[in-house]
Amino acid sequence: MSKFSEVFPISFDLMDKDAQNVLYITETADQELSLEIKNSGKKDLQLKKLDGTPGKDQYHFALHFRPGTLSDASLSDSKGITLKADDLAKWVCSKPTKDAEGMYVLYLRSTDT
Repeated sequence: MSKFSEVFPISFDLMDKDAQNVLYITETADQELSLEIKNSGKKDLQLKKLDGTPGKDQYHFALHFRPGTLSDASLSDSKGITLKADDLAKWVCSKPTKDAEGMYVLYLRSTDT
């Protein structure tokens, strides 16, 4: 497993509002979910310094979602997608945009590089 962590040092957890791990399969639109991205490797990651608005040419992470996964509030200009307060100074998140395959993409860029 440590060899896997060296090659793929990024892991993530999808959690519900009670911080319990979930596999998101539901027909209801009232779920509040949190995605936590973390370094699972033994070494610190050094991210390339990027400036400007996060987008397809300026990002550290690109999160792709199938159509129908994100709520209408998440796709609008409302506060459907937010960063935790302690991450606001370290990360910038784009609004969801559609890619060529019809998937919605969120671009995340670190400001702490």
